[in-house]
Amino acid sequence: MYKIAICDDEEQTCVKLKQVLEKVQEDVGEQWEVGYFLSGALLLKQLENKNKYDFLFLDIHLRDLSGVGIGKYIREKQRDYRTLLIYISSDQSYAMELFQVQPYDFLIKPLTYEKVYKVIMRGMEQLRGSGYCLRYQKRKHMYQVFCEDILYLYSDRKKINIALTDGREEEFYGRLREIILQLPDCFTAISQSYVINRNYVKKYSYGEVVMMNQEILVISRARRKEVREIILKQKGKDRK
Repeated sequence: MYKIAICDDEEQTCVKLKQVLEKVQEDVGEQWEVGYFLSGALLLKQLENKNKYDFLFLDIHLRDLSGVGIGKYIREKQRDYRTLLIYISSDQSYAMELFQVQPYDFLIKPLTYEKVYKVIMRGMEQLRGSGYCLRYQKRKHMYQVFCEDILYLYSDRKKINIALTDGREEEFYGRLREIILQLPDCFTAISQSYVINRNYVKKYSYGEVVMMNQEILVISRARRKEVREIILKQKGKDRK
């Protein structure tokens, strides 16, 4: 599922764009969540609470905050270069100012179905190609999450929980031994119930790992030798 946000202080623009996006969603058969903000301050509050978006339609000329300033916050403060920033405006004179925040596109109002459809289709292709995704089913809908955003996964009876780098957790029904086949090589099973992303291991000892969020996860006795060899091998590669 893609997360899309719209930020414009003209409610009519937000409502119309949301309707266009819902029509595009229906036509392409994808699932996404669309929300809008009527001020830059409201959007910034969500960003500060570690909410991330795949697409952000952002008006340059907001009454309270600069759309360019919000873009700089996303790129420089949060170091988020994956969110596709799509600036919208009635004025075409911002090209050089936008260059520094690496926008994905710049759309001139009014926003037609054709303009929105094209940018969404191109954006989905870019997001799909930007890294591994874990895809899973939940309540008859298919969802996906970027593997680089996963700290670890763990199974609880018939449920699998995904612990994400932003502190959120997602859960769905499945079998961990089947899900691990979808994951890239940086993931390692440390027990029958836990699979970690080694890129987020802060500290390792023979019996446990400390993740970047300070959580301590126990390595099962049966896996300790294997995990030790994998982590030492990775450290050797990192030194080269």
